[in-house]
Amino acid sequence: MSVFREFYGFLEQNFFNSLTKKLAGNFAFLFLLQVLSIALVLYWPRGAEAAPWLLTGVLLLFVMNFLFLRHLLLGPVRSINQVLKQIAGAEGNLAVRLRASSVDELGDLADNCNTALQKLREMFLGVRRMGVEIAVNAAQLSSRVDSATSNARNQEVLAQDIFAGSNESKSAHDEIADRTQRICTSTSRNLESARTTADELAEVAENIHRMSARVDENQQTVTRLDDESQQIQKIIALIRSISAQTSLLALNAAIEAARAGQAGKGFSIVADEVKKLAGQVDKASTEIEEKVGGMLEQIRISLEQSKDISSYANQSREVVSRACTGFETMVRDFEENDAQLQGISASVEELSAANEEIHAKVGAINQASRDVGELMQTAEQATGSLKHTTENLLETVAAYRTGEGALEGVIEHAAAFREQARQTLENLMGQGCDVFDTQYQPIGGTNPQKYRTRYDEIFAAALQPIYDRFLDELPGGAFAICVDRNGYAPTHNSRYAHPLTGDPQTDLANSRDKRLYKDPTGLRAAQNDKALLLQTYMRDTGEILCDLSMPIALGGRPWGSVRLGLSPQVLES
Repeated sequence: MSVFREFYGFLEQNFFNSLTKKLAGNFAFLFLLQVLSIALVLYWPRGAEAAPWLLTGVLLLFVMNFLFLRHLLLGPVRSINQVLKQIAGAEGNLAVRLRASSVDELGDLADNCNTALQKLREMFLGVRRMGVEIAVNAAQLSSRVDSATSNARNQEVLAQDIFAGSNESKSAHDEIADRTQRICTSTSRNLESARTTADELAEVAENIHRMSARVDENQQTVTRLDDESQQIQKIIALIRSISAQTSLLALNAAIEAARAGQAGKGFSIVADEVKKLAGQVDKASTEIEEKVGGMLEQIRISLEQSKDISSYANQSREVVSRACTGFETMVRDFEENDAQLQGISASVEELSAANEEIHAKVGAINQASRDVGELMQTAEQATGSLKHTTENLLETVAAYRTGEGALEGVIEHAAAFREQARQTLENLMGQGCDVFDTQYQPIGGTNPQKYRTRYDEIFAAALQPIYDRFLDELPGGAFAICVDRNGYAPTHNSRYAHPLTGDPQTDLANSRDKRLYKDPTGLRAAQNDKALLLQTYMRDTGEILCDLSMPIALGGRPWGSVRLGLSPQVLES
């Protein structure tokens, strides 16, 4: 048989190396077979007797040739069809190869298909690597966009506060400008009034000075009048003295006239007249003295009043002088204040203009912050969409087996982990363990918050060794755990199940068991119903991880998922 195959291979390689040659050879063989049969029947003496046998042999050879042609044509087509079925099947097996069983166009087709499959495998591996890179970048971008969005929200709040403060500042500046303007106007008016008052006070001081001079003159006049009145009193006293002496002389004359009798009668009349005149003079002197005394009293009072007036005038002059000096100082101060207020008013106006500009810019910043907030929300949605699209891309390419790359090994590892975890959980259920308990009891004094269930201790004893074994066997693995559909992890890998220390950062990294992982990635992994879900995210401890999850069903009832966390560099290899 091997000799025949070698001979056939030699003929195929050298003579029948195309479908056309093979078909032409087979048709020529059939044609020659018919010619030979006709020749034997016609020219062989026993041809008529052998005709049935010849016809049978020709038909047999025709059938064998037909079967050979059928095998020649359909064999490679069936092989190609079988390969395409495997590629198009649920597993999407791209690792298959077509066997080139003939040296012809079909063999070339098989080789070309193998080459195309190899390029397709390389393309899928490239897409996987790029998908993982995109997913890592998307996770980093998502984290940064989240931070930027949070900062943008804070900035928007601050911008709104600044804008509100700017509004208040603007109102205050406007009020200050208005009050400053009113103060300037009032100060200018007061300055003019003070100048007028100062001028009037100066005039009053001058008038008082003149009045004081007149009062001094009047005082001197009154003093002279007093002196002269004193002289009049002396004259009146002299007149009274003369009157008294005259009365005495008239008395003496009357006495002498009485002695003289009739001879002194005329003299007596003269003496009586003189006496009367002396009485009148005395009376007049007395009245004059009384009036002069009253006048002197009035002069004295007038003199005292003049002295008082002069004193008051001097005091008033000093007060007015001081007032004038004060008013001059006040006017100078008013002028300086007015100049300063004018400068302040100009500065306030400039400040108001600058504040208006600042307010407008703050308004622009506020609007820009709102726009940035809206853009960041759009970017957040776009990042989420990119992350979701990348996960769908990785899920799609992960569904195809290429026989190469680390992802397929991780998927097989996850499938084995899921199967062992499922069997262990079913055994626990068979022992009466309620693994579907969702009455999470908070454990007091735990940060991050931890919870107990009716099955967590039994679950930890049974599953944690499996966790650790599969994690140790996973290159670049970060964790390997099971979570229920609410994201509850009854236990964790032993390296992450240490007791709480009280240090939040240490406990966040090293005490991760009995927690509810309700972050978006954790919940999607826990509630995943697809054959597998590959996510890339930033863990709450800060590192970028790929999360591969597969659902677990117990007795046909969804329980949760297995989750494998690993470094993205593993999937990029």
